[in-house]
Amino acid sequence: MNRDRKGVNGNKHKRDHHDKPKKGIHNGKTKESIDITLPYSFIPFAKQFYFPYTYECLPKHNELKGFSGSISYTITPKADLYTETRVNKDGQHFLSGSSVRGLVRSNVEILSASYPEFIDRTQMLYRKLAGGKRYLQILTNNDDSTEQNKKQKRPKDTEKEIQVGYLQKQGNEYYVVPAKKFRNGKNFTSIKEHTLYQMNLKRNYSLLYKIEFLNEINEIQEKIDKLTFDIKKYRQCLDQEVKQKIEDLFLYQFSFYDLRKALKKIKHRDKVKEIENKINEIEKFKIKLYDSLKSLLNSVDLGIDDKDDFCSKYAERWKLKAEIDLKYTQQRNNRSFKPYQIPILLKTTANGNIMKLSSDYNNDEILLKGCLFNSTNASSKRSHYVIREPDLTVEPIHVPQSVINAYENMRKKMRINADNPSIKKEIELFYNLFNDSPRWKQKEINNYSDQPVIFYRIKEVENSEKVKVDIIGRTPYFKVPYDYQIDELIGEKDKGRIDYATALFGYVNEEINDEGNANKNEENDRLQSFKSRVRFGPIDIIGSPIFKEPAPLLLPSPSASAEAMYLKQDQPKLVTYEKTVTKGYQKKPELNGYKYYHVLKNKVDYTPKKDTENIESKRKVLEPQGIQLKGKIHFTNLTKEEIGLLLLGVDVSLFHKSDLFKQVFADEDLNECYDLLGGGKPYGYGKVKIKVDSLNLETRGNDFHSLMLSKEEKKEGTQLKEYINSFISEMNGTEYFENVHLVHYLQSKKVFQEVKGVKHYNWSNMKKKQVGYDKNERLISPARHLNKD
Repeated sequence: MNRDRKGVNGNKHKRDHHDKPKKGIHNGKTKESIDITLPYSFIPFAKQFYFPYTYECLPKHNELKGFSGSISYTITPKADLYTETRVNKDGQHFLSGSSVRGLVRSNVEILSASYPEFIDRTQMLYRKLAGGKRYLQILTNNDDSTEQNKKQKRPKDTEKEIQVGYLQKQGNEYYVVPAKKFRNGKNFTSIKEHTLYQMNLKRNYSLLYKIEFLNEINEIQEKIDKLTFDIKKYRQCLDQEVKQKIEDLFLYQFSFYDLRKALKKIKHRDKVKEIENKINEIEKFKIKLYDSLKSLLNSVDLGIDDKDDFCSKYAERWKLKAEIDLKYTQQRNNRSFKPYQIPILLKTTANGNIMKLSSDYNNDEILLKGCLFNSTNASSKRSHYVIREPDLTVEPIHVPQSVINAYENMRKKMRINADNPSIKKEIELFYNLFNDSPRWKQKEINNYSDQPVIFYRIKEVENSEKVKVDIIGRTPYFKVPYDYQIDELIGEKDKGRIDYATALFGYVNEEINDEGNANKNEENDRLQSFKSRVRFGPIDIIGSPIFKEPAPLLLPSPSASAEAMYLKQDQPKLVTYEKTVTKGYQKKPELNGYKYYHVLKNKVDYTPKKDTENIESKRKVLEPQGIQLKGKIHFTNLTKEEIGLLLLGVDVSLFHKSDLFKQVFADEDLNECYDLLGGGKPYGYGKVKIKVDSLNLETRGNDFHSLMLSKEEKKEGTQLKEYINSFISEMNGTEYFENVHLVHYLQSKKVFQEVKGVKHYNWSNMKKKQVGYDKNERLISPARHLNKD
């Protein structure tokens, strides 16, 4: 343990190399990382999880060999409580026992080195279009880490790799009916908006941009088309090897991605001047491209009469495309856009490209049916999608509940930027796929326009020839799973053994289903489920409670994109949930541990904002003055060690009853420790002291009177010592404190003090338009909280 033996507030340590600012890459430049603190920090997971039971040796509920009774406790509020209260038949206010149950269970799990159970394991997904090479590899199943794909220089075609179909509900299950493919093998195809607009299709869909802008783009496109016609005549004279070299030249030396990076660096106060400078930069790129093409073509005999004209037209076409690209970056998209899906007829070329679209079903010229579809007006988007009708010759593909849960989890975190409330409601409904809306009343997939278009990826079902949906989204660039998920980072649970927290609070093993077992017995029952041996009674409010008006608070949800906060950052480059497939190998990341909110000295003010009003939480506030909360925890058939653990999970100050604790934490003042109860923790709500009043043990004798009437033996104060010592001895004495990182656990219960020289954020002092954290910001390690200057 990197500390002296005098507790958290012992000798100060000098900063080591981990405390120095780290250097990292930020927007192409070397930039020092910045340490920050937040409303939360972490307690590291146990070095080794402890499993004292097997399924077979769990205490039987009908054999009372252990202790039964109750723990009486008192909660003294030290700050406003942001929690729901109830009223009994006598008009007395009380709190549900579940208000404390979660807190005690969390404490018990940490203190007993139990396996982390109540950590959100919903699949973590992300989308990263700009500069997201790893994202595109996962999206298109083109993993560079495999030898086969390392040989492939060219990226895979998204329109061929991502599948599309129509979502259908059958009973209570969801399926995807795949759409028919295009002749060129594409599952769907994109059509530029300016091209779509020129087709004079009936305007029952939303445009991404203004019509005037589309006309302007179309004028440039006409020039590009004329150059393309001439270039194609020249390309007929080229062999395949030269064509490939030209394509590689554009892909690796003159890609728009590289151009955008160069243009992004050009800044000027005068926007007109800035655009002029960017046009000049494009002209420079054009000249370089012309020279590169000329050099490439001069090295071989091509049979082209006018190589100079060929190179000139190729470079000019590239320049015009670059100017279109620049114009889009200067253009604001349509704020009134609404996602849509409309039935259409289409005609394609022999290569499968779109020739014509129509909404006129009497048009004999057009033979194919499909949908025109668009889900979002993202700033970088310029195209709409065309999808063919369902392929009824293919068996529908099942969508597992886990995939639905992952989609729903991301949908609920969506922030919809729409000024018009009716548009906002339409967008919400568009993405809310898995509900009982009227769209599911239509059972026949033949009327496919009523079935939501869905993009998806599949994987094989184990031990089966069937496939199932792996990921879904309303856009082909859907969110994909991170390489590393929470379960893998925590480590697998020992499936044959049970930890203390699970043995006390019970479990339901969803992986085991023995409903069809005719020989089912109690042993099998314990494999499938085990009833809790602790019960939390209602918590009475003693005194005259005073309630304030409901307070609105924004309570942010955890986000996987905050890897700089949730993962250990022990190297200069940002550690993420992704595998590094290029230079700079990244080792397997490590989670910081159990997240907890700091105990605050004073409340943090929150000012409601218009754009967050619909996601704010509102509850009545219970003032702390003149009240106490009293409750009981009832338990059945516990060992002496389990009682000691439960006592410590309720009242941390009981560690003082342990002689072993005093040996290591001689000067630790546990009276400075608090717990947080209810909601609003990041804002300073819920600070309480919880004290065990007594341990009440049932006593039973063999006489008739004892069998009929259970008596209680009350234990208080020093009488609790044997139970505390029994648990700590069972956990291997002083080594136990190291294993569960008890020093960090105690720190989590103390009033937070800002670290000198470290920027502290609370949710109120974030910048008004700030989304997430800066790329170079890092949460200081939990150890830094122990060594404040």
